[in-house]
Amino acid sequence: MTMNDLRTALANDTGELPDRWNPDDEPGTTLVGTLLGIETIATSLGEARIAHIEDADDGHVWGVMIERSVLKNRFEQLQPQTGDTLGIKYIGQVEPRTKGGNAYHNYVVRVIRGATPPAAAVAQPVNRPDRGQDDDLPF
Repeated sequence: MTMNDLRTALANDTGELPDRWNPDDEPGTTLVGTLLGIETIATSLGEARIAHIEDADDGHVWGVMIERSVLKNRFEQLQPQTGDTLGIKYIGQVEPRTKGGNAYHNYVVRVIRGATPPAAAVAQPVNRPDRGQDDDLPF
């Protein structure tokens, strides 16, 4: 990113976070779209990462909190880049395989590598202070 790119990104950034994509813990909920960028924000629980994804069906930009352990691991393994097409599916809460383990939220993530980032790409990383909402997470 050049200085001019940074200036343009700052000029276009309103400071608002995208609507939160939340599968509402409904198994089978999916999101398919283009990764615009990954933003790091500050929350009362520490840093959190949000993937900005433009929905392939309607162009709506969603923020996907990638802090649940399985989703976070999938992103770390696949390392999607700006411009990649992502498919995310919420599988549901899964009981542990081992005795004494904790139930967890399971996800499937698939990536189609993109050639060029979309025009609406989000500058990354961006750190923003906690907005002080009642919830522990900023959205």
